[in-house]
Amino acid sequence: LLNNKYNYIIISGFFIPENGAQANRILCFGKGLKSLGCNVNIVVTQPSTDLKPLQTISFENININYLTKKASKNKFVNNLNRIKALLLIPSLLKSFKSKTQPNIIMLQSEHVSDKIAIFLCAKASKFKLITDISEYPYFITKTNLSFRQKIKYKLNFYLDLWIFDGISFISYNIRNYFEQFRKIQNNIIVPIVVDSTRFSTEINLTSRWDFPYIAYCGTMYEEKDGMDILIEAFSIVINTFPDIRLILIGDTREKEKLKKLFDQIDRLHLSNNIVFTGIVDRDEMPAILQHAELLLLSRPKNKQAEGGLPTKLAEYLATGNAVVVTNVGEISLYLRDGESCYFAEPGDHHSFSQKIIQALSNHQERKRIGLNGQKLVSADFNYMFQANRLIDFTALLLKQ
Repeated sequence: LLNNKYNYIIISGFFIPENGAQANRILCFGKGLKSLGCNVNIVVTQPSTDLKPLQTISFENININYLTKKASKNKFVNNLNRIKALLLIPSLLKSFKSKTQPNIIMLQSEHVSDKIAIFLCAKASKFKLITDISEYPYFITKTNLSFRQKIKYKLNFYLDLWIFDGISFISYNIRNYFEQFRKIQNNIIVPIVVDSTRFSTEINLTSRWDFPYIAYCGTMYEEKDGMDILIEAFSIVINTFPDIRLILIGDTREKEKLKKLFDQIDRLHLSNNIVFTGIVDRDEMPAILQHAELLLLSRPKNKQAEGGLPTKLAEYLATGNAVVVTNVGEISLYLRDGESCYFAEPGDHHSFSQKIIQALSNHQERKRIGLNGQKLVSADFNYMFQANRLIDFTALLLKQ
């Protein structure tokens, strides 16, 4: 089967083109498949976080169709709108269905309702149904879950086990966990992917700031990225490099959840050395990362880190800047300390600070390591390479 004979319908329970890991992964898949000659449509069941009405748009030459046109501040209304949106799926699939091409649905969603509805539609329409799993089930990584949440996450997990014709996993550890419960006959490992053209140094991107800085992007509300370790490490770094700033990129709207982090910054007298950007537009992110002296990821050693590979790591590497990262999960399958990154010990702020100081003290070494990391992106993490592997995986499914 030729590539242009595939018709992919990617259904997303994550809002797109929001600048998040899941949204960026979906867009990389879509853009890669489209570039390789496949027909691609993206359908979004999740409403936007702002309250603006939505319509079909073209993004990266792919049509994105929004089923829920407008979000509400009322949770009940949003749930009702989601149900209404799912009722539109059968007619939408009918309009996208090709009579001459094999039809494949890739479903990316954490919503039980999405999974049940799309499974039934795929069976009725005789579409192949695949998914991509990039994290352990929430009921083993999150604490203090209510009984209702545990039931929901376990139902999600069992649906993932049984309803899909094929699954791509971001890591071997996550696949191995799933296979404790059921042998996944059709599966493939697709690690972190990135559209490196977004971060190309050939594009002249302007930074917001004229001072030297090191940077982190991601969530600051949870403990998964070890923000306390990062702040403690930075308090040591500025003793050697007093002019360097730390840029923290990510959502800061829920101030109450950040109280512990703010208190730590105040205690260490770092308020004048740290800049919070808040949410950054997807188009501005490359410039901020590209102009950093160094990019940082201080994940602790926990269950979530054991399973996942952070999408931001691929984006960091794509800039050609060196990365200081803790050696957790399966990162060491792809990166080497002193060759393509600086590895620090997880949970150890002294180790993390020393790696930052080592990197900032030697520009030539830092540049060499950054460029070696960038080469990895053009190989293992390249969105076109991984999209081609998805096409090969699809071909195997269609033979069954």
